[in-house]
Amino acid sequence: MIMALKRQSVKQMEHIRVLEDKDKLLAKQVQVLEKEVVATQSAVKACKEKLEDMSLRQNEVTDSLTRAETRFNDVQRLLAERTANLEKESHHSRRLQEECQTLRRKLDRSTKEQADDQLRSERDEYKALLKCSSCSTRFKSHVITRCMHVFCNECLQARLETRQRKCPSCAEPFGANDVRKIFL
Repeated sequence: MIMALKRQSVKQMEHIRVLEDKDKLLAKQVQVLEKEVVATQSAVKACKEKLEDMSLRQNEVTDSLTRAETRFNDVQRLLAERTANLEKESHHSRRLQEECQTLRRKLDRSTKEQADDQLRSERDEYKALLKCSSCSTRFKSHVITRCMHVFCNECLQARLETRQRKCPSCAEPFGANDVRKIFL
């Protein structure tokens, strides 16, 4: 019985040793798992912090996007207004240019008409100087050499034939020999 007890004691000792080994192994596993839990908690904490940072960043980006969209809409509205104003000013400018061209043409016509009127007036004055002062119909073609007054040949011949031998302008007496043809 002692032997049986010894054997039983040895078996129990062996069993205790196996249990102690298992206990040590489990203790090591617990330590490893505790370390993993700490590491996992640390990773979770880091992920939470990163998530908070990302959430803040998302809010900032959303705010920035909202501001950019608002600014874009403002710029688009301003661009539309300025484009409309530019088109209006361009149309106004074209109308003014057309009006300016019309006025310039009118001025040119008016200036030309004035110049034509002035030329006509000068022409009429010069024609009057060249026309015989006695009949005012024919051009001067002969001169009375005594007084140097000029008349048309028909008027001078008529005066000679009717014996009115005095110059129609100054009443200076002249004869047929005093009449000479002039070339203008």
